[in-house]
Amino acid sequence: MEVDNPAIFIQWNNDGFNDTAVADCRNGVPGQTLAELIRYIVGSGGVNFHGLNTLFLFREALVLSQCQSGLPLWYEKFLLSFVNQHS
Repeated sequence: MEVDNPAIFIQWNNDGFNDTAVADCRNGVPGQTLAELIRYIVGSGGVNFHGLNTLFLFREALVLSQCQSGLPLWYEKFLLSFVNQHS
């Protein structure tokens, strides 16, 4: 990885995954978990920086873009990407 590789930083709303009696599942639906989203991001080319599950680095912007556009439909896409433009 390089210093200027694209990345996404995610601040998870853990309460959103614990809003019913079914632990760690969004709206109580099995399979709709934070772990599943992290598995998807890593499987799509993201590198989980220091295993903290908040910062994911990508080798190129296209891979990041493809990852974001392919997020599971059940996940509400409130992601904001910052692209560092170099002169």
